[in-house]
Amino acid sequence: MKKIIISTLLVSLLILSGCSSSDKSNGNKTSESTKPQAGILKDGKTVCGDPALDVNTTHTVEFNTTKGSFTVELDVKNAPVSAAHLAALVKSGFYDGLTFHRVIKDFMIQGGDPNGDGTGSSDCSVISETPPRDYDQGDFAWAKTGTDPAGTAGSQFFIITGTSNSPSVAFLNQKTQAQNDDVAKIQYGYAGTVTKGIDVVLAIEALSTGDEGIPSETITISNAKLNS
Repeated sequence: MKKIIISTLLVSLLILSGCSSSDKSNGNKTSESTKPQAGILKDGKTVCGDPALDVNTTHTVEFNTTKGSFTVELDVKNAPVSAAHLAALVKSGFYDGLTFHRVIKDFMIQGGDPNGDGTGSSDCSVISETPPRDYDQGDFAWAKTGTDPAGTAGSQFFIITGTSNSPSVAFLNQKTQAQNDDVAKIQYGYAGTVTKGIDVVLAIEALSTGDEGIPSETITISNAKLNS
């Protein structure tokens, strides 16, 4: 069983993990086996059954949480595969009732795990686009294991809370732009940017944390809605 390991810049290279199915559940969270799935894995490629989004239309995802709401505008032009993947998960209701299970100050908040502990993912996985520029505050990225190919996107995601000048974000951007194959494995997929409610994202980041960045307060995604 793989599990998320996220380290600060001073400790080691961060590894954000969006893992394969697990029979583990967490408290009153809905188990992965009963969550609707966005697609199936077939021959190493993912069939998500969702068409590409219209590039001439603005598409947003509104995450309503117990801490407030924030909206991510999908970057359909630069990340069409990633945007369609997120849209499929949202439309299936996958994120409804899940939590933000990890927080790292001045770096990111992470959620989207049906197990709530860093070991779960959807059955649908795609190779999404990496960002067309450096990551910055508010950007939506896909979590993955260190052994997954660059851009792998399951269901776990993280929202950047630090600025591009923050040490951890700057370090991430060095790896994102790297050309060396071994280093390029670190590259994370990108889907869009928070355009409304960044104060809610930062309020989640401000929570005190325990071991492995587990926030002191359970923050639940009441529902996620696709607006087009």
